[in-house]
Amino acid sequence: MPESFVSLIKMDLDRYLFWMEEGAKKTSGRLRFISAVIEHLIYMDGYRALFFYRLQHSSPIKKNRPLRVIIKLLNALLNRIELDPRAQIGAGCMIPHGQCIIIGSSCILGENVTIYQGVTIGAIAGKMKNGQVDPVIGDGVMLGAGAKVLGPICIGNNSVIGANSVVIHDIPENSVAVGIPAKVVRRVGVPFPVALEGTEEVSGSTP
Repeated sequence: MPESFVSLIKMDLDRYLFWMEEGAKKTSGRLRFISAVIEHLIYMDGYRALFFYRLQHSSPIKKNRPLRVIIKLLNALLNRIELDPRAQIGAGCMIPHGQCIIIGSSCILGENVTIYQGVTIGAIAGKMKNGQVDPVIGDGVMLGAGAKVLGPICIGNNSVIGANSVVIHDIPENSVAVGIPAKVVRRVGVPFPVALEGTEEVSGSTP
């Protein structure tokens, strides 16, 4: 059953609160929830972009094409982030620094994905695999600043993509991949979202 608009923006918000070391202040009450949403809409352009994206998928806005187009334009103008409303972005997404991020129309992102500034997730012109043109990103994946994930590829759950890497091939789950083109250099010991909530190391042994 699809998550509601309120539950989705709350799950996104909880990731931001943990990232800011406010885990003890999670959105337990209505007033706290509303004030935290307003605060993050004002100060966090990444959260604001996700909020607008979720808004486009809420009822009855998803049935109102002109309103969806207006919200998309506002999202791009206010946040310098292009989240295509046709993309599928799972709950708990976090964009700590929202600058120059592009997510293509048929991209699929799992839950608890972390996206840093300058990331592009999109197609390579003329390249298709099993009807897929854009990447599929698994749960708990971290995409480092400036990373480019291109074409009909899959990034496995809990993987970490290094800053400025260019990913054009599948990356298995629990991997750290860096370089141009990106190659697996280590294995992940602790999923990135878990590491953000504690002091654990993200990566473990070499493959």
